[in-house]
Amino acid sequence: MNKLNENEVQIHKRISDILNNNSTPNNSINEITFKTNRTEIIHKNESNYAFLILISPLLKGNKVLDLFCGTNSIKQFSAQNHLNAVITGVDNDIDNTNADVKSDVSNLPNIITPDKQFDIITSFGGTESEDYFNDYNYLTDDGLLIHGYSDSYFKDNDIKKQLTSGKKIELLRCFNPVVIVNIQGIHQKIDWPDQKKPLDFSSTMVYVIFQKKPIN
Repeated sequence: MNKLNENEVQIHKRISDILNNNSTPNNSINEITFKTNRTEIIHKNESNYAFLILISPLLKGNKVLDLFCGTNSIKQFSAQNHLNAVITGVDNDIDNTNADVKSDVSNLPNIITPDKQFDIITSFGGTESEDYFNDYNYLTDDGLLIHGYSDSYFKDNDIKKQLTSGKKIELLRCFNPVVIVNIQGIHQKIDWPDQKKPLDFSSTMVYVIFQKKPIN
């Protein structure tokens, strides 16, 4: 994995500046659009790499709970880039050899007791089945929750409106959405062994970063 280029360094600085700005009012979401030249080779477990490179300094040395981890690409990314992050990947597929914990997210507290022991929770693709109060209790007081969506899912379900109009009541009671990162032009290659033809296409992903907030 190449180091951050100049544009990626600028985006990371913007994200860090936003997260460190405690004056951001509720329901005020900063938006960042970034066109990447990164390639994600999905069958080599490189999902979300175009985004992970942008938040790599945030991951460094931290404890991450990766819900719906799939191929556990965050753990691989951390190892490849010497970030020394401690990743716990959770997936409910009993045949998933990449997962650290095999469990439905709703049952996870019976396996890992929530004790403010994680700095970051990531949830790419399965957010509707989350228990956000569990997320809240797993995170340190200054912890981050990060959701990832395909661009089509984000638009078709009008996620931004849900976040700004208060429709996601449980989520917004626990967390403030502060940054939306729209990554365009991700070059994705997929060639699983059972595929008849490799896929090679351009994709757009949307990531929302939330900060934990006090519950009244």
